[in-house]
Amino acid sequence: MTAVKITGVKVPYLVKESYQTIKRRIFNADIFVEVTLGGVKVCLNKGIIEEFGALAKIENKEKKSKK
Repeated sequence: MTAVKITGVKVPYLVKESYQTIKRRIFNADIFVEVTLGGVKVCLNKGIIEEFGALAKIENKEKKSKK
């Protein structure tokens, strides 16, 4: 499972795909990324994805920026 932070959303979404799968989909030539969110396939525009990675890594980064 991977956390995906989207522009305009405070809490990262937790998607079913692994980090490597998301990374491969982000860096290919397509405009959209297909992920499984809550058991439903969703297509996200790459332009709105700010960050992706392990959930703990993203949460720690947000805590540091708030201090």
